[in-house]
Amino acid sequence: MISISKFRPTANPKTSFNRSLHFVPTQVNFRMVVYESISCPFCGQSFELAVDTSSASQRFTTDCEICCRPFEVIAECEPGEITNLEVI
Repeated sequence: MISISKFRPTANPKTSFNRSLHFVPTQVNFRMVVYESISCPFCGQSFELAVDTSSASQRFTTDCEICCRPFEVIAECEPGEITNLEVI
């Protein structure tokens, strides 16, 4: 029998683990994070989404904070500003 308590994932020096075991960058420039209000394509509820604008173009999946269904977000950014945000 393998003991799960002995399992310790090793992290890349540029990333760390949070409690939910998702990788989170450790070098986020919080001045580049912009919050945008979006609506869930499934339930229609609005909530705030944090977007790191240090990357010019990004596509990621996130979960609705209300109904928990996943959806894709495409963001076009300039440093400190979101120029285009699409919810798919």
